[in-house]
Amino acid sequence: MMIENELENSIARALYAVSGIGSKSLKRLYAETGSVEGILQLTEQRITELIKKEELTPILNEYRSDKKALFERMRKYRKTQEEKGIHFVSIGEEAYPKRLRELIDAPFGIYYMGSLPEEDTPTVSIIGARECSEYGKKAAELFGKTLAGYGVSIISGMARGIDGISQSAALSVGGKSYGILGCGVDVVYPKENLKLYEALKKNGGVISEFLPGQEPKGNFFPMRNRIISGLADVLLVVEARQKSGTYITVCQALEQGKEIFAVPGRITDGLSDGCNRLIAQGAGIASDPMMILDALNIRADRIPSGEMAEQGNKEKSSKSGILRVLEDTPKSIEDIQESLKNLGIDISNTDLLCELTNLCIEQLVEGIGNYYRKIG
Repeated sequence: MMIENELENSIARALYAVSGIGSKSLKRLYAETGSVEGILQLTEQRITELIKKEELTPILNEYRSDKKALFERMRKYRKTQEEKGIHFVSIGEEAYPKRLRELIDAPFGIYYMGSLPEEDTPTVSIIGARECSEYGKKAAELFGKTLAGYGVSIISGMARGIDGISQSAALSVGGKSYGILGCGVDVVYPKENLKLYEALKKNGGVISEFLPGQEPKGNFFPMRNRIISGLADVLLVVEARQKSGTYITVCQALEQGKEIFAVPGRITDGLSDGCNRLIAQGAGIASDPMMILDALNIRADRIPSGEMAEQGNKEKSSKSGILRVLEDTPKSIEDIQESLKNLGIDISNTDLLCELTNLCIEQLVEGIGNYYRKIG
């Protein structure tokens, strides 16, 4: 039975905010009655039998003595949050994400600011190390921009490092991205990602199962990770150590039956240990964004959106130039840059490093310290 009206949403939102009553308990009560108002009609004895808690007793008493006053208070509570741009959807509503509803441990409800991922739009969760390398940063930018350019929504945790970089990259080409938070949706964490947080609300959304105003806690992040993987069609690990928080998300994605890809890295780089191990265990090799598009059944020969297409033309020109000037003998960044100038290609150190990183991912170029050579 689906919730279709404001009153039921108001009741669900109010029940979810009751201290001491968790998501599992509310889902059990909802399964018993098939509606949120039905929960209020249960006897205290039956509620105790189902969840062995008495926190709902005051609300049950108010429901029986003055139902109208209780409903009005619940509506005001919902209206106050809506005025702040905080929306809520419970598992019984049509708007609740179908990808989440399929999970065994799906939250009873989620809060969001902005919007929720569109059901018919492919989604990819990009995750990885907070303290990432320059290689990881460029890889996250490459996958974030390319996938978003082909209409894929990027899901991640808005954390520093790979998460935030991939999301910012997706937004930079006009794509959509959704940040899953380990705190309330009205709390910015980390503070350094305030700009990203505001951008996500305009071109995607921020989502959380935790109450508005809730500050982040260490044990919240493993919980939110199941939502990061749950909302994704494909999970992509860009950079991670063998023992890291990223692996929690990977394990949850495996339990959810998600397809997992990993960006390969150098065997001497500790930040690539986790990705290389995943590949050895059977994860897909993400040496090119087109491999992810193929897994999503998106034609890679389709012309991407305007801004992405324009950028693609520039990258194609510089890419061919780099491959032309590189040789078997390693060259420094400065030598490569000078050789490109002779071909009429003027490129900054930062953009050149980005291009070289992409070519390394595609296994066309090998990086040896600050020197690069063409493979094959």
